[in-house]
Amino acid sequence: MSSFIETEYGSTVRPGSRLAFDLTKIVKIRNNFGELAKALVKEGKTDKAKEVLARCDSIMPPAMYPITYFDCEYAEAYYKAGESEIADSILTESLEIVLTELGYYKTLDKQKVNTNAQEIQLNIATMGKIISLFQKNERNELFNSYYNIYQENAAWYENL
Repeated sequence: MSSFIETEYGSTVRPGSRLAFDLTKIVKIRNNFGELAKALVKEGKTDKAKEVLARCDSIMPPAMYPITYFDCEYAEAYYKAGESEIADSILTESLEIVLTELGYYKTLDKQKVNTNAQEIQLNIATMGKIISLFQKNERNELFNSYYNIYQENAAWYENL
């Protein structure tokens, strides 16, 4: 018995496996799905937009491919489709991953922190963008929960 599943698009995927995408491809694919969903919402086709977003999440689950600075606008499509709880979940999961990574970086000596400066900057920028999405979509409780944490982490990095 084969351990692969044939999808409706003719490709095969091993259940539970990760697709071998690099960050650039993930961003492009996710942004394309997000833009399509936003366009569908604008045309009044909210149910179709939700299907598009669900399809994207089935291909690249946010738990396996966390949202980054470059594709966190994807969650905006969920807000526009009226799925605030899903958008909140995707963004808060991503924030928790970012906070875990930043916690690790804070344990490193200054030289190793400097070596990882680009990743640290990306994590802090991701936090800022997600927090701005919370604010923009009036997710005030989440904004208030994470804003001070964002400020603390940004200050930590700036004071190195």
